Amino acid sequence: MLNYILRSADNKLNIGMNRKHNWFSTILVLTFWGGYLVPVIFKDGFLKHGGTLRKLFVMCMSYFTISVLYGLIFGLLTALIMRFALSLFEIKVKYLELLKLMRTSYEPFVLILITYTVQIAIANYYESTFIQENLAATGIMIIVFSFVSSGVVIWASIIFYRGMNRLTGLNFFQNFLIHIGSGMVLAPINIYIMYT
Repeated sequence: MLNYILRSADNKLNIGMNRKHNWFSTILVLTFWGGYLVPVIFKDGFLKHGGTLRKLFVMCMSYFTISVLYGLIFGLLTALIMRFALSLFEIKVKYLELLKLMRTSYEPFVLILITYTVQIAIANYYESTFIQENLAATGIMIIVFSFVSSGVVIWASIIFYRGMNRLTGLNFFQNFLIHIGSGMVLAPINIYIMYT
């Protein structure tokens, strides 16, 4: 099973890393990644009861807008910091190659963007008769969404670290430290957002 997963990740990397760099698809995929991170940073602040189509529209548009901004700003900066960190170890990796890897790895996050949008809709209409009459089904759906989200994160991480190994020649632990270290540089901004 593990060999099959790793082979599938390698196949995805072969396809993704050999594609020509495209800014539109990179921005789109970074938006997917932002759509995964925004609920974590904002502590599910979008899952509020509203009950009107207008409030649902506002919540969804806010979520999408912040996902785009967060994904772009933090995605592009993370890749830049990683490139700088690798250069300290005299490992030359092109910035566009790191972005290509992020694009290839983060594509599955579109599922989280979709499922979280559905959760926003459920929360908005939580007090409606339809939701109240189908609470069990709604609960099962949310549990399924949680499993899907966990699976997506694991799958994206496997692809990303396999790709990092190809680009850098470093082992998993070294690549993990560089990736986490790059994220830690941006941590103060994340902490500020979380607690304001």
